[in-house]
Amino acid sequence: MIMPAKRTKKAPTADAASERTGTRTFEEALQRLEAIVDALEQGTVPLDRALELYQEGAVLTKECAERLKTAEQRIMKLSNNADGTFAESSLEDDE
Repeated sequence: MIMPAKRTKKAPTADAASERTGTRTFEEALQRLEAIVDALEQGTVPLDRALELYQEGAVLTKECAERLKTAEQRIMKLSNNADGTFAESSLEDDE
């Protein structure tokens, strides 16, 4: 009789619920990215695992960059009008 191969559990790479739903916060993504960098800088990670971590890090880097760009676009500033009232204007209005 052929027995199915045993599956070994892989250590979770991020919060399981966040990974499933894609609701990881910027801070969670950045924290995971920092952990990956630390692991890779130690130089003790086997090559195959290092490649997996590098790939995950690349995805997290892109995710963080996109979130920062979105946040930057949403930044609003208050400007004082001549009549003493405040008005919101986007950051791009100054350029």
